[in-house]
Amino acid sequence: MLRLEDRRVRGDLIQMFKIINGCEDINLTNGINYSISNRRNLRRGHDKRLVKEIVKRGSNRYNFLTNRVFNHWNELPYKAVYARSVSRRL
Repeated sequence: MLRLEDRRVRGDLIQMFKIINGCEDINLTNGINYSISNRRNLRRGHDKRLVKEIVKRGSNRYNFLTNRVFNHWNELPYKAVYARSVSRRL
């Protein structure tokens, strides 16, 4: 059984996948910021790499979904980011 922290990260990654791929219609206040430098060099990872917002520690946006998940999302392999669904089956 996975630890609670691992289950939360997994849930956040699934939610981010759904938002980025348009499976869920969620209006994010500042939108999703993608890394510009990675668009030029696509040999590493994927081109949907996120950029962390710079916020103060006490700010409400510090624990916002994109800030919580950006390290884990950027480490995902290309195959996972461009999957057709979140299902484990291929």
